Amino acid sequence: MIHLELVNLDDVYHSLRNSPVLANHQDVTTEAGKEALNRLIFDRYEGDSLNILPSCNCGHLIGGQYEGIECPECETICQSTMDRPLESLIWLKAPTGITRLMNPTAWIMLSDALTVSNFNMLEWFCDPSYKPTGKFHPKFQKLDSYKFERGLNYFYENFDKIMDAIFSLRIHKLSGPDGDDIVHWVRMNRNSIFCEYLPMPSKVGFVVETGGAGTFIDKTITLAVDALRTIIGIENPVVPLTGFRRQARATRAIKTLAEYYLKFFKDTLGGKPGIFRKHVFGGRIHYSGRAVISSISEPHDYEELHLPWSLSVQLFKTHLTNKLLRGSEDREPMSPNQIERLLRESTLQYNEIIDNLFKELIREAPHKGIPCLFQRNPSLARGSAQQLFITKVKTDVRVTTISFSTLCLKAPNADYDGDEMNLMLILDKVMYVRLSRMAPHLGAFDLGEPRKLSGNLAIPAPVVATIANYLDHPDQYEGGDKHVVFGPSKRK
Repeated sequence: MIHLELVNLDDVYHSLRNSPVLANHQDVTTEAGKEALNRLIFDRYEGDSLNILPSCNCGHLIGGQYEGIECPECETICQSTMDRPLESLIWLKAPTGITRLMNPTAWIMLSDALTVSNFNMLEWFCDPSYKPTGKFHPKFQKLDSYKFERGLNYFYENFDKIMDAIFSLRIHKLSGPDGDDIVHWVRMNRNSIFCEYLPMPSKVGFVVETGGAGTFIDKTITLAVDALRTIIGIENPVVPLTGFRRQARATRAIKTLAEYYLKFFKDTLGGKPGIFRKHVFGGRIHYSGRAVISSISEPHDYEELHLPWSLSVQLFKTHLTNKLLRGSEDREPMSPNQIERLLRESTLQYNEIIDNLFKELIREAPHKGIPCLFQRNPSLARGSAQQLFITKVKTDVRVTTISFSTLCLKAPNADYDGDEMNLMLILDKVMYVRLSRMAPHLGAFDLGEPRKLSGNLAIPAPVVATIANYLDHPDQYEGGDKHVVFGPSKRK
């Protein structure tokens, strides 16, 4: 089982650079109090421009004259949005009557492992009001002999005993080669599962936009806001709450916050229009690039790759700098400042010196071109990443696409309709040899049946349709009486 180490949220809370705001202590019994809390939760933007004026988190202090001053209302430093640290401002403390809260990530992990036949044992133990929709697992009846009670406080105080009983009876969901992945995970992260303080996500991600089309808000964040208001409601109830109800509400708040993180990672980060797919994977790496793909229409080798000008200037910045510093027989060496100016001026316009250096780099490559790994996110299917060779840099700066062969289009499940793909330069021989197994021709045969060709050799249907339409169009060939048209029953 491979996983990230569980973060100890109490340690994070005590190491914050700025003084956090405890939502439990906010007065929400008045409209002014509710509005003050909303200003702490959301970032509001109006129009198409980002307001970078220094301000505190509640908006009481706004303007450069207050920069660096602590706000008397929210006790945060007045600073620009661009300078504000990306850390949680609002935190939730375990409400009165609740011994400890649970890390939302721990809830996700344990909830999955302890859900059998739609019966969530974690929720059953923590929430006294939980009524399972699924059937009780037969082995779950054996827990009756332990006389375990229900409630979040009891679960925290007797966590080790409860988990040992569940694991010994093996009524949890088994996974991994030995079926005990979750057992190892609990042992490794035992001290970080429960916490006194829970963070609300940074308000940088809780954006409310107001414009001509109305007000926009990401619906995902409503789950996190609901969890916050549930915790506040425990501290400031309209009617007094029993210990039974307090524990039930606290459990629902933890569960709702966990659902927010699940949905955020699935849709906002990992979805098709998500942040991961807007980058190579989560962030830019050195010697990499990404652009919309197009086809090579001229005669070519199927392993060729043609790059756009602007992308190439940045991709080969180190290589170009190296050559410009050394100079050549017909070119004087340049200073670092001259090189920086030349590359900056040549990013969006053609330059003959840079063009010659690109051709020189390609000629010097010991292969048919400069090797790279060309890949389409987020697929891990065979052929989604292929070792190709850069053989040309386009000189028309208006053409911003990466062109490659239609014969390599099927494997990454790509189309020429706006799909983007990324590449990473192969910088040394060791890397080249290891990635040579990603060559396109090694995906020609099917792995499931001997001597059978794989689907990676098929030409995509849109490409076939385009070719057929081209050959069948009556205006493709002109020549007076020698007019020739290829198509069904149209040959003259």
